[in-house]
Amino acid sequence: MIAILSGLPLLGYAPFFGPNPQHKFLKFKEKYGKIFSMYMGTQLTIVLNDYSAVKEAFITQGEIFSGRAAGFVFEYISRGKDGKIHGKNNLIFLKFVIFSLIFLTRIFLGQWRKSEESSSLCKSRFSATCLDMLSVAAALQILQTFRDLGMGKDRMQNCILEEAETLIEIFRANAGKPFDPLPTFNASVANVICGMSWGRRYSHDDKRFQKVLSGFKVIPDLLSQASPLLGFPFLRFIPGTMKNKWDTALRAVRFNQNFTREVVLEHIQEKHEGEPRDFVDTFVNQQRAEEAVKIKTKEDKVYEMEELQQDLGTFFGAGVETTSTSLYWAILYMAHFPEIQKRVQREITENTPAGFPVKVEDRSKLPYVEAVIREIQRCANVTPFGILRCNLEETTLFGYRIPKKSTIMVNYLALNQDPTLWDEPEKFKPERFLNKEGKIHEPPYFMPFSVGKRACIGESLARMEIFLFSANILKNFDILPCPSSPLPSLDEYTTGISCRPTYYKIQLSARN
Repeated sequence: MIAILSGLPLLGYAPFFGPNPQHKFLKFKEKYGKIFSMYMGTQLTIVLNDYSAVKEAFITQGEIFSGRAAGFVFEYISRGKDGKIHGKNNLIFLKFVIFSLIFLTRIFLGQWRKSEESSSLCKSRFSATCLDMLSVAAALQILQTFRDLGMGKDRMQNCILEEAETLIEIFRANAGKPFDPLPTFNASVANVICGMSWGRRYSHDDKRFQKVLSGFKVIPDLLSQASPLLGFPFLRFIPGTMKNKWDTALRAVRFNQNFTREVVLEHIQEKHEGEPRDFVDTFVNQQRAEEAVKIKTKEDKVYEMEELQQDLGTFFGAGVETTSTSLYWAILYMAHFPEIQKRVQREITENTPAGFPVKVEDRSKLPYVEAVIREIQRCANVTPFGILRCNLEETTLFGYRIPKKSTIMVNYLALNQDPTLWDEPEKFKPERFLNKEGKIHEPPYFMPFSVGKRACIGESLARMEIFLFSANILKNFDILPCPSSPLPSLDEYTTGISCRPTYYKIQLSARN
């Protein structure tokens, strides 16, 4: 029988999590092995505490473990006025990938280039019947195929580089004085998503934009696997800290939903003709297409306002938090490791033209930069638990029975700090991601974006953002400790959806 952690009646083990439960779970590996179970409230939760367990569940039994354990908080804020839960499977996003990238538009592409590969893909995968019956899992496989074919790189890169230029200007204006880069990262990453979603960017000091960003500071805490509300929804009614957090987050959710609703309404009122310019245009076009064929039953509709709002909220909530946190860690690590910073800058200087930004095309010439980024992701353990999943049917893992619809949680710290997988895992050694030829090597047990059917659908965008922002910052600036504000230890962080380092300030010095 699988080991079960002792907890309290009705409350389960959640009261004993502590601020950083991933460390406690890591210690349990010695006692309980690669998997163990616990109750969060009354919900049975299986913790995967080893690479072989993650591989068996998410790859070997990928279909079975492809469910999403949304939890109370997600379902509450995702419930539309129609009473339905929206955004659970990102249906609009998946339809957007299928219809827009294949049939409708050159969006996300400088120009659509037909190839034998893409043409045969369309013929084999996309009959009308296939589209009608398309499962989320199949759509995610298709999305991965498009990632592999390089779809969207031109459009994404242009959005990121435009924002990187603004970021560099802000950094330059703050050179030589104490500076916290996190607010700039939040605004820059959010603007990239705005550009991809509805074709607009905002000034970093725009008041409404800042209010949207402030909302995304509080919402991730409630969605975190460590949030007590996941197991004990009643806490939102009891006066105290949790009720205050809930009320604050709920106000932020409603404000952000109204904000995205206004964006959609603006697109509808514009009555744009021709190819869609962005994600929301595609939504509007498909909504009109549904109306044209007179789909009257709500259950038959995919292109509903509530569904779009939730998908946009998911893009922001997941994309801004994890990507900006990754960049925040990157700057902190460079301040802690000046020799590694110098080597990164030397590689950039020697392999990219002076006076021009680092681009995606330069990645193959910057393997050490890529290795440093991956080592930061490993050491910082940016997404400690990923997205909670559930098994769609009863199954077994290593002989242990896993009841249907158990919540599945991965402790990625156990993978990132496993001495059987990594040489001296406690040390910061970017070279571990380079092979003998000096080229980038990513082992299968390195999973910053998870794996399988529920891997991060924004992986391509996130990788590109982290690379382009980091490389261009280091091309233009030296990152120095701030004399008046000591750097926090790399072991100081708060666990939420991501592991966020303690707030810090650095000093920037412009490079020639």
